Amino acid sequence: MAMQVKQNNHTGRCPAPPGVLCDPDFQESNAMKHLRYTILPVFVAGIWVNASEFVRNEIIAKPYWVEHYTKMGLAFPSRPVNAVVWMAWGFSFAVLAPNSKSKIKRGR
Repeated sequence: MAMQVKQNNHTGRCPAPPGVLCDPDFQESNAMKHLRYTILPVFVAGIWVNASEFVRNEIIAKPYWVEHYTKMGLAFPSRPVNAVVWMAWGFSFAVLAPNSKSKIKRGR
């Protein structure tokens, strides 16, 4: 039995862009919904937090931090292991920061 395909006009639940052929009986799996609505937003937020922290601390404010640490008699910690720790912090912040009572509106 051949599978029927139709032109996507965004009336169904086909993930393909308009004009692309897809299965009219497409049902998104629970794993894909979990990826789309839980894991992917946290990953994107973690990337955003880490990128903004990197720009702020390494590009904009690094001279201030180096001077501040020098006044305290310390060397500014800029080894790769420090970057890994801050990256882990950024992703954990992305996971823990959202308000647990907030409701995310999903387009369904």
